[in-house]
Amino acid sequence: MLPGLVDGHGHLMLLARARLELDLAAAGSEDEVARMVAAAAARLRPGEWIAGRGWDQTRWPGQRFPTRASLDRAAPGHPVALVRIDGHATWTSGGRAGARRDHAPFR
Repeated sequence: MLPGLVDGHGHLMLLARARLELDLAAAGSEDEVARMVAAAAARLRPGEWIAGRGWDQTRWPGQRFPTRASLDRAAPGHPVALVRIDGHATWTSGGRAGARRDHAPFR
C-alpha cells in the first residue's frame, strides 16, 4: 500500500518546444490564426517551417475545424503545422514544397 502516491512530473521537451512555437491559445478565429502565421512567415526565410500550438475551434464562431486554405494563403512557401490545444489534431498547410530539411520542427 502506498497512500498519497503522487506522480508529479513535467514534460520539459514540450515546454521547451512551446517557447519556439506560435502560441495560438488566445486566437478567436481561423482568420486570427492565419494573421499570426503570416506575421511569423514574414520573419522567416522561404521554406522554413512554422509550428504552433493551442488553437481551439470550439471557441470560434461556427466552431468548424479550420482548413489548409487559410494557411496556404497566409504563408505560401512555408510548411505549417499547428497542433490543437489538446494535442489530438494537427492543422497543416497544403504541402511542404520548398521546405528546408535542416529546419523541420518535428524531428
